[in-house]
Amino acid sequence: MRPATLLPVVVGVLIGTAVLAGCGSSTPTSAHNSGPKLATISAGAITVSHGWVAATTTSGSGDSMPGMDMSSPSPGLGIADSVAYAELSNSGSTAQTLVSVTANVATAMLHQDVSTANGSAGTMTRLVSLTVPAHGHVQLQPGGDHVMLTKMTEELSPGDQVQMTWRFRSGLVVTGPFPVISREQRPQS
Repeated sequence: MRPATLLPVVVGVLIGTAVLAGCGSSTPTSAHNSGPKLATISAGAITVSHGWVAATTTSGSGDSMPGMDMSSPSPGLGIADSVAYAELSNSGSTAQTLVSVTANVATAMLHQDVSTANGSAGTMTRLVSLTVPAHGHVQLQPGGDHVMLTKMTEELSPGDQVQMTWRFRSGLVVTGPFPVISREQRPQS
């Protein structure tokens, strides 16, 4: 073959390769899209990420987490209490102290699970504040620190959203929606 007749073949192969490569890299696979999208909200040096709220059920059969008894419904409504989790990150050079969390559907309180001496589930104690170190992070997770949601004003079903506001002693406020997810959708620690 002469070089002039090879040129269309080479160009065709190069175009076909580019099209195939583009198709393969532009669409994420279902493995990357599985599960609910968790909350990420930020203000100033604080980012609240990987945030979610546990779904509730009526009649006092709460969607509990290991080590937590959420079977007691909120008074008068028959809706079980819930819980919220997230990771708080501080990119600043000064520690930030979380002093309160509020939610549009419940009373929100910072809590900590305290294990017994033998490592079994113990008690839950209320936290007055929670410090996020400079250039560090704090994990709110099952079996540890978390946001307890009580006195629910409505049942929370998977797919719902809870508006949450995180207030810091410095005056910094981070607000945004958290997805409500079912037991089966929960991220693995």
